[in-house]
Amino acid sequence: MNRVQASVTHGSLILLSVLLPGCEHIEFLGCPNVSVSVAVGDSKTFAPECSWLNEWTPSNGRTWQGHFPEIEIKSPQPWLTITDFNSSDGTFTLNIDPSAVPDVYDLHYRITHESQAGSCYSSSFGGFVAGCDRVNSVPLPEVSDSVGEGYVKLSLTVNPAPGSHLVKVEPTPLPYSAEIGSTPVPQCKDTTSACSFSIGDGAMANFTVPSAPSNCTWTCGNEELPCSAASFTVTEDVTCTMKAPTQQLTYGTTGDGSGQVDVYIDGTQFIGCDGQCDLPKDKQIELRATQSAGSDFRGWQGHCAGLGPNATIVLDGDKTCTAEFAQNAAMDTLVVELLNSDGMNIELFAEDNTPLTQQGSEYSASVPHMTAVPLAIRTVGDVTIDFSVAWECGNTLSTTGHNVSIPVNGPTNCTATIEREDPCAGTPTAIVPALLVRQNGSSVDSTTSSPETPSYPVATDFGVELTSVSSGGDGPLQVRWVLPAGPVFGTTYVWPNTSLDSGTHQVILEVTDACQQTESLIFDLVAR
Repeated sequence: MNRVQASVTHGSLILLSVLLPGCEHIEFLGCPNVSVSVAVGDSKTFAPECSWLNEWTPSNGRTWQGHFPEIEIKSPQPWLTITDFNSSDGTFTLNIDPSAVPDVYDLHYRITHESQAGSCYSSSFGGFVAGCDRVNSVPLPEVSDSVGEGYVKLSLTVNPAPGSHLVKVEPTPLPYSAEIGSTPVPQCKDTTSACSFSIGDGAMANFTVPSAPSNCTWTCGNEELPCSAASFTVTEDVTCTMKAPTQQLTYGTTGDGSGQVDVYIDGTQFIGCDGQCDLPKDKQIELRATQSAGSDFRGWQGHCAGLGPNATIVLDGDKTCTAEFAQNAAMDTLVVELLNSDGMNIELFAEDNTPLTQQGSEYSASVPHMTAVPLAIRTVGDVTIDFSVAWECGNTLSTTGHNVSIPVNGPTNCTATIEREDPCAGTPTAIVPALLVRQNGSSVDSTTSSPETPSYPVATDFGVELTSVSSGGDGPLQVRWVLPAGPVFGTTYVWPNTSLDSGTHQVILEVTDACQQTESLIFDLVAR
């Protein structure tokens, strides 16, 4: 005897089979319609009265023995498993999970037969032997209520477990989950659909509604419970309904491309919508657009806005959102024109090294569709210019700043308006003049004869290096040294020893900023 065991998967076809070497599939066996009654959480062995193929007559006077290795269920249920199928007589065990809902279910099943091709069973030899002619199949018996392909009806009545009650949940406007005590009910998890489950007398039923609004309630029999804390003791069969003020959400797609829109509440996909549904009033809803192969998402219309595939709205009224999809193209053209840039030594460049072609003040590039191009405007060389940039790209982008990321979802034209900033507007920044005196590679410390005029002792044997380390001011600083021999410009001046006579030499450090502010520092070089 060969035994096989399998679990039924919802929405699929069960195949339980044992294949012997050399076997071939030759016939469906018809069996009469039957009814079976099983309690929730119980099991029952079923013995169908089928027409087995013992009428077949092999050659050479040998005895044929049939073999029945396969049972198929056409309409399985998630709470039903079949075990202990007997391939010799076709019996099997129906197992009903505790999550089953008491009701009458029409299952359809068939049992198939396989033969040993070219062989027969010999009672004297005690096994299959070669030498038989191939046998002919027996005609399928006439069976009422057949659904074709040899399937017949099995009427399965699932009864409540002894001492239990049935809880029925009507379709809800919000996703919910049900528990018996702390044990989740699998068929009532994260759903808005109708659901039923069996529960023991006196057991506690719980409903969980994520982020439930304050005006959401459950009505279970004569009890009214808030959605935020819905727990009750079950002592009889009961029907539960959820109530919450709603607004209508309508959504869909447009354009010559294709894609889909999904609705999410609190990060969980809401599967109770099909283009239009009533959802809780004042609830934040997220719509996610997904493009199909060969199409691109182009943006939102209606109460949803933006180019991103995810849009968030609040249902403070009826809302309509439409996602636009277009057949994609390989490349798109991006054009950016710089305005008010004449006379300014600036350039536009792509931070991701996208090649840009410049013609006068206009820059262009060919970029892959549905990409974002990072652009920046900067000064060229050592030039320092204070300026601002205002970017405009049709209805897709409006922002300011030296750096920007431009989404390209089709031919895109932008302008970058340059505004030179006046560094002298507003309160001036104080200039703080300071200097560094070095001789023969070393710094020379000052000795202050008075707070206003520091003195630096130096030797006449070496030249003296004077460097401005001034700070502050508005814009770039200009430095002028007023020496006994006349003024000299530059951040650093080297006084050669050949013209450095002994004695005290007064020097003035003048620092001027771009706004023509000037501050001076007077100091003495005391040469020995």
